[in-house]
Amino acid sequence: GNGNTIKGYCDIGEGNKSFFKGVENFGRTGESIVAVQNAQFNDLHFDGAYVKATGDGARAAVLAEQSYGIAFNNVSVANSVISASHTAGGLVGNSEPASDDMTSVHVDAVLRGVHVGGLFGEAIFASAEMASSVSNISVDIEVYAVGEDSVAAGGFAGQFTMRDANIVFSNDTVTLVMPNGATTVVAGGLVGNFLYDASRSVEMLNLGNIIDISVNSTGYIAYAGGLVGMGSFEN
Repeated sequence: GNGNTIKGYCDIGEGNKSFFKGVENFGRTGESIVAVQNAQFNDLHFDGAYVKATGDGARAAVLAEQSYGIAFNNVSVANSVISASHTAGGLVGNSEPASDDMTSVHVDAVLRGVHVGGLFGEAIFASAEMASSVSNISVDIEVYAVGEDSVAAGGFAGQFTMRDANIVFSNDTVTLVMPNGATTVVAGGLVGNFLYDASRSVEMLNLGNIIDISVNSTGYIAYAGGLVGMGSFEN
């Protein structure tokens, strides 16, 4: 990114929405949109983005609506609004991140969806060799559900799945506010809904993080935690 700032990016419509997309068979028969893969985002900033994805199961994010094997260093999304019928992320909608470290990431946004996260709406760490560090990230998000439906929200990820992996969160600062609640609320400072396989090696360490979470529960079920909203075994 060379330190550049993209201002006023706007993408509204049906289907998955984001600034970057992967393309398979570019310029040839069978060209199709796929996940952004094996990319490193450095020194790139967005200001005043507005991204809205409608339609069943849609994903919205500023950088990539879906990714595989990407990493971040000195990336920011400020003064932005991201809304989706299902998955909304400040950086990425649905991601299986690389094992590289993520550092110096800043997100300041209003997000709306079912799975909502400051960095990732949904993230999967599933590799026996995967060890990641998430450090010096700053997240300040205001979260809303789609209508009065359920919402799972976290400063790092709305839904986070781990299998044979470990991750260290250190020196991160998260402010998460949910003013209106929903029928079912799962909210965590770092992770909303945490899914893990207890039969495999899973480790999540939290060192020196500052978490401020406020949830107004107006529905029937609410789970809220400073680090994780709710944890459960993956079937």
